[in-house]
Amino acid sequence: MKWIEGGVAALVSLLIFAAATPAHAHGVSPGDPEPTNWQTTITSGAHPAVGVSVKVDADGRLTLTNVSDRTVTVMGYEDEPYLMIGPEGLFRNRRSPATYLNTTNTASTSVPATADASAAPDWVHLSADRQVAWHDHRTHWMGGSPPPMVAESPRDHHVIYDRWEVPLSVDDHRTQVVGQLTWIPAPSPITPLLVAVAVGVAAALTASTVLGLRLTGLAVLAIGFAHVIGSSAAVANPPSPASVALLLPGCSLVVGLVLPRGNPRRVAATTTGIVGVALVLALTHGTFLTHSQLPTTLSGPVARLSLGAAFGLAIGTLVAAGRTARRQRRRPAVECRHQVA
Repeated sequence: MKWIEGGVAALVSLLIFAAATPAHAHGVSPGDPEPTNWQTTITSGAHPAVGVSVKVDADGRLTLTNVSDRTVTVMGYEDEPYLMIGPEGLFRNRRSPATYLNTTNTASTSVPATADASAAPDWVHLSADRQVAWHDHRTHWMGGSPPPMVAESPRDHHVIYDRWEVPLSVDDHRTQVVGQLTWIPAPSPITPLLVAVAVGVAAALTASTVLGLRLTGLAVLAIGFAHVIGSSAAVANPPSPASVALLLPGCSLVVGLVLPRGNPRRVAATTTGIVGVALVLALTHGTFLTHSQLPTTLSGPVARLSLGAAFGLAIGTLVAAGRTARRQRRRPAVECRHQVA
């Protein structure tokens, strides 16, 4: 029972990630970033001052951290004060048009008449946080359709913005974060699919045994846990929704793995957990196979190949369970014929 409690506690502890996360500039959690073929990178200005840093997420969202005694102001699209973060916490200028344009990824929100970039800032205190994440439209492609060069040759790399800039003010000293936007085509999904087939065949042959099922369950649990850590570390407000969705099948799998061999619920709990974890991964991470930029701290090849392995292990486990069920159905009939004879 201690093993069960420990395994469940390890999964539940992922929820503790939410304790020290950056505030979102618009007061809502952005959820999981979507896989994409757009790569946004910072080329200079990631550390504009001592104690001040800026990083970019997979979907182009910027996160600014200020643990210094200085006040950092993020300038909006018309060079007006937009966000301010310092010793007194996080503030947002309600007169800045960026306050409204940044509420959606497409800047489709209408800007009210009260917003005026030339007016004196009207600061609203959002929180005491020293970290803020926001979606800045200067760092990503805003067109409704791909750029002409991407449309013509989507399988090639393309530099879309050789230089994007987000201006900052650090105690009235002007500086800027500079970066680049690149189109990187998705790799072929054939390799992960081949891994799924190979691993699936192996699982179908071995998961009908006690040891084989346990090893399969441990492998799927390890893959699921790796993706939970990778996805949660890559979002501004962990744990990621996809990670939370893995909690229930993950708990079922842990219970199945630690139940003794003679327990009649062991096979059902383990099989349900294996298939459940793989199903959640397919629903939440399936598009990892068809995009180059992934919202995870795992490397792209590791993320894709491990997903292929998880899918194969689940399918193989179902095949093995079906074979076992057929053998058990035949056994009473054979025993009955022997008794008649």
